[in-house]
Amino acid sequence: MLVGCLIKHFKTYENVVFTPITLGFEGSLSVFTGNNGVGKSSILEALNHFFNHSGWLINNRGKKQDAYVAPIFLIKKGEFNSDIDKNVLEAISEYFWNVSESANPTISKNDSVKDFLEYRDSVKEKFDTDKYYLFLVGLKFPNDTDHFATFDSDIRSSISSSGHNIDELGKLYKSILDYYAY
Repeated sequence: MLVGCLIKHFKTYENVVFTPITLGFEGSLSVFTGNNGVGKSSILEALNHFFNHSGWLINNRGKKQDAYVAPIFLIKKGEFNSDIDKNVLEAISEYFWNVSESANPTISKNDSVKDFLEYRDSVKEKFDTDKYYLFLVGLKFPNDTDHFATFDSDIRSSISSSGHNIDELGKLYKSILDYYAY
């Protein structure tokens, strides 16, 4: 399930914004409310771009080369079929289940990323980390390259230093698209 999204420089969002979507309760309904122009449709358009490559709508005040859309997924381990090495899937998920502010100096300076970490901790209280993968994977402007938002360089370093094939990271986006239909 899609539990949240980090968005940077997309449409109305000038900087990094974390949007929680659901804590995943059975039968729950997620609703975006707010005044006109606050970014409800921007969230949906960012997700549409992630799933369907509908086109980048870059915020005019942001640096285009820093724009990304990075949804956060919670997926039951037994249900996720991927050609990615299972050890790499576990390593990616473990990284996102446990990453802290110390991973990257920009995290401590960004309230939205800290909000994501707090939200992740509330998801952790509801779901067994041994039974669910937690993945944050996105697309970066301009070439729709795989990107892990604020965590990109740190997770690449972590996967590489643990002896896993770094090329496996590039398969996660496609595996997510194969798993979900939108």
